[in-house]
Amino acid sequence: MDFMIWKYFLYGLEKHLKDMEIREWISEHPKQIIYIAAGSFLLLLIIIVASLWPSDQPEKAEVKYVWFYDLNTNKLFKADEDMRPPIKAPSGPLPDGGPAGVRAYVFTTAKEPNELDIIIVYLEKFASQAKEFSKEQNPRVETTDEIIRAWAKNRLIKRPQDVNWFAANSRVAMDIIQLQYVPEEMRYNLRPYTAK
Repeated sequence: MDFMIWKYFLYGLEKHLKDMEIREWISEHPKQIIYIAAGSFLLLLIIIVASLWPSDQPEKAEVKYVWFYDLNTNKLFKADEDMRPPIKAPSGPLPDGGPAGVRAYVFTTAKEPNELDIIIVYLEKFASQAKEFSKEQNPRVETTDEIIRAWAKNRLIKRPQDVNWFAANSRVAMDIIQLQYVPEEMRYNLRPYTAK
């Protein structure tokens, strides 16, 4: 039944096109055809140029967040991953006037963790005399062993309960980073708890 309807529709369309005598009209009106073709081409060209033309507003890069730790309140907060600790914390500065926000490396063993399921394994900040190094800032500078050693020396690590900070290249800091202070039965089930 459906086939018969389509056959009837196609027959009607074919008959209508023949009645219009398109070929004869094209032969009699060549200038209009040129105008229609030129107009269509121009419209297509405008659409292509408009779609390729850069917009005036630069696209905003998506900000990725990581965990930071407020040394005044012992609470986590989120901040841009490009921020270099220490940074300003929600609670304000430390008693000595320095920034209270340090980077926190947070892990969990739960699939859908809540506040009770997370573990702050260690904190990170940089010494005030540390020089910032970035390949984006100076692409000609090669990452040498000296630069890496200087960066590691000025990078400080500690556990949340520790009083003292340790240079990242020290044995104590390396043990902290390698999760040596986390109970062995828990260590292999830990996975990063990302800030969203």
